[in-house]
Amino acid sequence: MEPILRPGDLILTKPTEVKHIDRGDIIVFWSESKDGNIVHRVVDVRQNLEGKEGPWFQTKGDAVRIPDQEFVYSSSGEVSTVRFYLPYVGFMLEFSEAGSFVLLLVLGVVLWRRIRESNKVPA
Repeated sequence: MEPILRPGDLILTKPTEVKHIDRGDIIVFWSESKDGNIVHRVVDVRQNLEGKEGPWFQTKGDAVRIPDQEFVYSSSGEVSTVRFYLPYVGFMLEFSEAGSFVLLLVLGVVLWRRIRESNKVPA
């Protein structure tokens, strides 16, 4: 997802009903072929795919030119959408064994300030 998201960024997601997913949204989904979670941008939304009712999402990583061949479908009716991210915090969480409380406290303060700033209404 570079240049927007980079390895080591901590992403915060929110469950979102599939009817509210649009082109341009960044979603997190499970990929059977990759056997893991994928974070990609929605490039196409289809209500039907080969006779199967959707919605179905075609996704693409920002760093690649070609969309994914697999379409994403959510049987639960929800998909996680990326709300915002914190650069490099994922690396800090991964490599910290000692001082986890301090790290979580700092993360909480940074997160609180970021949420507060994003909710400000321009004057």
